Amino acid sequence: MAIMLNNDMPMSLDNTGGDMADLFGDATGLPLPPASKQLESRLDWLRCRGCCKTIAWSKIGTIASITPNGQEIEIRYLHTRPDNGEWDLSDPIVSPLLRGSPENPLVHLEWAETNNPELAVFDNTGRVAIIVFAHTVNQSWLTRSWNDDAVDAAQAIAGSYWLPVNPSTGGGAGEKARQSFNVSYGPATKAGGGKDWSYESSFIQADTVSHPQGGRSALLTVTTGGMVKMFWMQGSNQPEETRLELESFGNSDEIITHAAFAAEKKEYVELAYITTSRQLKLVKIDVQWGTQQVQSGGHQGTRHTLKLSAKNWAMTQLPSETVEDISMPHVTQMLLMPSILDDSGKDMLPPLIISIRARSSGNGSFAPTNQSVINRWEAVEKPHALCSGLDKMRLQRNGAASEVAASMQLQPLEQIVLDKCVVGVQSAQFGKVIVLAFSDGSSQYRDRFTFAELYAERSLETVQHLRQVGWTFPDDCHCQQIAFSPSHFSMIQLGDNGKVHWSKLTCGQDNLGSSMKDRMIADWFQELTRILSVQTDYVPDQPGDALLKNAQLAPILSIGVSLGYHGDLRPRSFQSKFAMLCCTIRNVAFNITITTNAPFPVASRKSLLDDHEIIDFLASTIKWSLDLLSWISSSLFELMHDAEFMARLTPERSSEMGPYLEKQGEVALQLLMCSTSRAFLASLCRKIAYMGNTTNKAMEYYQLHPHVQSGQNGQGGQASKDTPGMRSAFVKLHKVFAQSPIKVGDFEKLNQLISQGIAQAYDAFLPKMARSQSQALKGKEEDEAIKALRAMFETQMLTATVPVPGFLPLLRKLFHVDLPAYRKTTDMARLFFDGYSILTVQGDESAVKGVRLSHIDAFSKQVTRMDAKKQWRRCVRCTSIMEDHGNTRSPGLTFMAAQMRRCPCSGSWALLPAGKVDA
Repeated sequence: MAIMLNNDMPMSLDNTGGDMADLFGDATGLPLPPASKQLESRLDWLRCRGCCKTIAWSKIGTIASITPNGQEIEIRYLHTRPDNGEWDLSDPIVSPLLRGSPENPLVHLEWAETNNPELAVFDNTGRVAIIVFAHTVNQSWLTRSWNDDAVDAAQAIAGSYWLPVNPSTGGGAGEKARQSFNVSYGPATKAGGGKDWSYESSFIQADTVSHPQGGRSALLTVTTGGMVKMFWMQGSNQPEETRLELESFGNSDEIITHAAFAAEKKEYVELAYITTSRQLKLVKIDVQWGTQQVQSGGHQGTRHTLKLSAKNWAMTQLPSETVEDISMPHVTQMLLMPSILDDSGKDMLPPLIISIRARSSGNGSFAPTNQSVINRWEAVEKPHALCSGLDKMRLQRNGAASEVAASMQLQPLEQIVLDKCVVGVQSAQFGKVIVLAFSDGSSQYRDRFTFAELYAERSLETVQHLRQVGWTFPDDCHCQQIAFSPSHFSMIQLGDNGKVHWSKLTCGQDNLGSSMKDRMIADWFQELTRILSVQTDYVPDQPGDALLKNAQLAPILSIGVSLGYHGDLRPRSFQSKFAMLCCTIRNVAFNITITTNAPFPVASRKSLLDDHEIIDFLASTIKWSLDLLSWISSSLFELMHDAEFMARLTPERSSEMGPYLEKQGEVALQLLMCSTSRAFLASLCRKIAYMGNTTNKAMEYYQLHPHVQSGQNGQGGQASKDTPGMRSAFVKLHKVFAQSPIKVGDFEKLNQLISQGIAQAYDAFLPKMARSQSQALKGKEEDEAIKALRAMFETQMLTATVPVPGFLPLLRKLFHVDLPAYRKTTDMARLFFDGYSILTVQGDESAVKGVRLSHIDAFSKQVTRMDAKKQWRRCVRCTSIMEDHGNTRSPGLTFMAAQMRRCPCSGSWALLPAGKVDA
């Protein structure tokens, strides 16, 4: 997709600085008020040190900020409110892991791009601590303490940088690793002036220096005294530190004030820094990873090793002061961008160094208005120039022309002057775009190659940015810092007195109405599946596990889950209910697959099924699954006796079927018509049937050994069945199967009949439809056209819109033949009297209220009630609840709970205060 970036908003400033009549003898006042003292103090900090970012946004959504007094770290996150379904910024939580002091306050935060985000925290003496957020957005662990770091002002940090985490290369043992690339999507172009869009994508090389262990990063810093430090982790999670001294500054006044790193290709990192004598230097730092064999506890293992070496590449003097910029002699921000291919993909552009000198409107008599001066240098290689005499001697000695060694030089580019005060600068789109944040709350996006402003004009034909189609941030407000979300859909503004304000992109067309918004969800979903080439068509003979491993599907389904949710006390929309059930069914089938297939050689066990807590977990999970199948069956039987619905099973009224089902909130039929949800159900049925057979074998064993007590080992390899709690756990699971009103095998046969009927329906009408669109289609071209049409229909059904018109004969057979036959295999009395509130799919308000009061655990599928001793996690997106047990469970159940690192809807978890579910 096109990257979602911010837009430059018109500046509207209130005259908070007071009337200027006393100064100028009139009552008019200046058009722009003086900047706040807090902003001036912030700019002074930026001029003194390059590392003083006190608010930052992580990859998974955690927002960390340092309190104004520098004593504490506050953690926030965006979440959906369970009372109304609206997104909101959470209340701050103070991290108990780190605390500054009046003498040594906290001054800088830096996030890593790892999947388990690591946060580096610095104090004003350069001590660094690293905390990681592994399971929730607001619960962290300390992975590196600063207790052993010296309290030395000379070790203060001038620049910091996390190495990038390269994409997976896929190279196996003995196989040459493939080159890594990042994919940049956009722009989107309207094809031929019609409704269809085409999407461009480009590949950006990502084969840079990185941590040798996949998924990890390493932290690089440089002190004001010229010491480079690299903090990294061994595979055993042991923290390591490697140092490299750049140069010794003999004069205590000569220090590094600002520095920036950038990872280049292969094995080196670039470092650009500025000193108090206004020198700009570029250094190449070689990063050489290695391994060594070590003995530990009688076992041989491998440890990583690291060597750093530096080479001065280039140096230049910063621009001299002029009358125009005499009031801003010091740099406030600095950015280093690595080399990159140009838009043509042929030429490599050199590294780019950017320095910014910003001033506010209240900064003395020389600053009547906000202003920022931006200087840029390209690091280019140029051959040494020799005088003609030396060149002649070289030719006479060598007898032929030879290449002269090239040197790196900093080539200045055109200076840019803006009438705004820059308070932040960063790169976007993998180094192609530069983002400037201003003190008035606005921001600009500029092209890295030309520095021209991007996305400033409205465009409905070629779109790279939401701003081009009417999406904007609300009115700007004064701020000292801005932190953007990973997608740039939101930003956090840090205002005066440390106040944090959340701002989100909004569409100016607020009068769309519910039906238009639902249409937007469907269009958005369908376009995403097309852009990302997500498979949505699953044929009956395709392995079910292939669908469970489709990692892209759940995040896309979560669009419908989120946008159709209006709070716990109100029913979900038709699309949201369908998407939520798809995500949950996928998650349940996945969990049962893990329990039955994953090896678990822990605590004398061979399998997870040797743990009685796992069997208890399966009992509640399978109970939920059988209730789901029973609810689907009951819903279909109700439709079978619904005269209004049955009257729509005719060619004349078939178009009324979809609106009728949506009005009734009836998604059961849609679950069986859509191939994706039907494949989820087929996989779930197979897993349940397997556990049914396992349970029957266990019960046969207990009948043959009635006197074996819990805790006594049986004979013949049956010890696992006799461990404490195993007998009672299998008895509980057997009872779940016995009390089910439907048999899973019969439901699976019905599912297979529907799959076969849909395949026959496609074979009947899709070839005619393809030929009607183009008479010239033959052979392979016709097959591809049919495949595309089938994928289109399946994607539409996955968004829960309307049934496929060609399915009408199948539906008539289903409700007149197949369902009556299936009905005879069920226990209709239990189907009628059993309640299904645990599924959270009922549309009436009373059932939703019942779930609201009790809640359903997203992991165990059990009803969980408020308890002062318990603690829960809540999904920040769909508000689902999961009990947090910490390490109090058995090893097997702890392992299974660790698989739920995200909610079934792909949202992140947030840890709630103990004893509270509705916080």
